[in-house]
Amino acid sequence: MLESKNSLIVSTDSALKSFESVKDLGDKLNLNNFLGLGKSSESAQAAENPNSIFNSPAILADFNGDGKTDKFWRNSQTGDTSVWLMDGTRVAEAGNLGQFDSAWNYKIADFNGDGKSDILWRNSQSGDNVIWLMDGTRIASATTVLQVDPSWSSDIADFNGDGKTDILWRNSQTGENAAWLMDGTTVNTAAFLPTFDANWTRSIVDFNGDRKTDVFWRNTVTGENKVWFMDGTKESEYSLSQLDPSWNYTLGDFNGDLNTDILWRNTVTGENKVWQMSGILINEGTLTTLDANWTSSIGDFNGDGKTDIFWRNSVTGENTAWLMDGTNIDTSAFMPKVDPVWSPSIGDFNGDGKTDIFWRNTQTGDNTIWEMNDTIATPTNIDQLPLEWYS
Repeated sequence: MLESKNSLIVSTDSALKSFESVKDLGDKLNLNNFLGLGKSSESAQAAENPNSIFNSPAILADFNGDGKTDKFWRNSQTGDTSVWLMDGTRVAEAGNLGQFDSAWNYKIADFNGDGKSDILWRNSQSGDNVIWLMDGTRIASATTVLQVDPSWSSDIADFNGDGKTDILWRNSQTGENAAWLMDGTTVNTAAFLPTFDANWTRSIVDFNGDRKTDVFWRNTVTGENKVWFMDGTKESEYSLSQLDPSWNYTLGDFNGDLNTDILWRNTVTGENKVWQMSGILINEGTLTTLDANWTSSIGDFNGDGKTDIFWRNSVTGENTAWLMDGTNIDTSAFMPKVDPVWSPSIGDFNGDGKTDIFWRNTQTGDNTIWEMNDTIATPTNIDQLPLEWYS
């Protein structure tokens, strides 16, 4: 296995040789399995959102490829896993899957580009990795892939734009970075990328809209920002405007041009602003200030392909939605108040192209879905699930 500083790296020279022969290594080790954007023919049954960030099975769970967000559940006590295939506010089918102990973490992906969400499992103690290729409530295949030292963490991406999930690896100790270009469960190409020290955090984006995911880097100490424009395993690095470390960010596409934009929020002042991105060009717009009790989630509540913002007050339980048009708030409306014991998550559970809100009561295990139409919420109670289950 690849070793020296860790199992992903041998030494500078031998590591590169190991990456070049990664497929041979995979055979010896039993290698059988911002964004895979593959679509299945079943997706036509749903009213697909014009923006892929709201319907990609590599972003929002959709295990049967019908264009409706599903729920993946995990039991914190037993390690059991389960899938709910959703049809609006109805659990159309439920299936129990395998069991993983608490050392295993997971990410939603689409490794074979079939429009059905898959799952990448990573063991935080051993560095083992397993890919589940999914078909509804069934694991079509479960395959062990190359082991990578636990000091490395992974992000889901699509660096060559083939619609199949790739993996960005980052070493939290050394600052080293690497990319795996995937074809299903096979590592086709692996390469090292430039090093960034531990003060830099990264997010998967697509600032130039070429359908190849890029990497946005932010220095949490200095406030510096950079971007890697990716073409496979080749990166082109550019600096962006610097912004004080008190600003945190969320990603979206506020004008619907398929380029990732950035919602900035100042954790000290409550100020908010949008960077509308076009490559390295920034069109900045200032938004309404909200105090620190408000947290944001992104969605598209009117189905126009432009990211909207859902705000929730963690103290009062108030909720509001901003329907966005670029750097402007087109519509702002309060929605029903929900007690702070309820936790929201985002999806499109009825496949109408408009983001809905899934509410889970953290004290009772009750669940409710708000089917959204612009800023109008239609609530429906659905199946309860014991508190040890989380999604």
